[in-house]
Amino acid sequence: DEKAAARAGMPEADKRMAAMLIKRDSFHLADSLAPLLGEGPSKYIFGIGVVAMTLNAATMLMLINGLCLCALLGVPAKGKVQVIGSLIPAIGVVGAFFWNQAKMWLAVPTSVFCATLLPVAYIAFFLLMNQKKFMGDNMPKGAGRVIWNILMIASVIVTALISLWGLWDKGGLIGEQWLGIGRTAGNYVGIGLFAAFIIVTIVVEAVRKKDK
Repeated sequence: DEKAAARAGMPEADKRMAAMLIKRDSFHLADSLAPLLGEGPSKYIFGIGVVAMTLNAATMLMLINGLCLCALLGVPAKGKVQVIGSLIPAIGVVGAFFWNQAKMWLAVPTSVFCATLLPVAYIAFFLLMNQKKFMGDNMPKGAGRVIWNILMIASVIVTALISLWGLWDKGGLIGEQWLGIGRTAGNYVGIGLFAAFIIVTIVVEAVRKKDK
């Protein structure tokens, strides 16, 4: 293909300049799926995927934020405090207005955050599912428990690999283009921030248990 050969022969500086000047929209994002699904179906699949991701992420984020605020303040998970906590993430809606023409690209950082935190949710589900105090008589038993644990462990491993890959790849991109520290340093920054988040979470939980 002549166009592909011409693009491959362009200097790196020209490629970056072209990437900055071109006006990208949802159709450009959907084109990334075209080699797999075709030009027409890729747009429908991409659109459905973005809507599904938005509804899933928004619902989960609002629910978790409400519960976390109640836990932080030491109040029951109900009433006005939970409602206020659940509504705090709704502030993110204004981001689409400030980003203007780049608002479709909000799906990119959103997907990275979701993929990064997904293994944390699966690990929590795995631990809760094996906790007799929490599950009571509903805890899986026998062969069913073994099957569920195998599936959950597989889910944790797969999502953890996806999370680490996303942190490594996107962290390097941010370090190279926005932080000016280089791609390699950016890779470690992404992993380091996530590790710091896990450490802070463990420390806070340990302190809360000690206080109780």
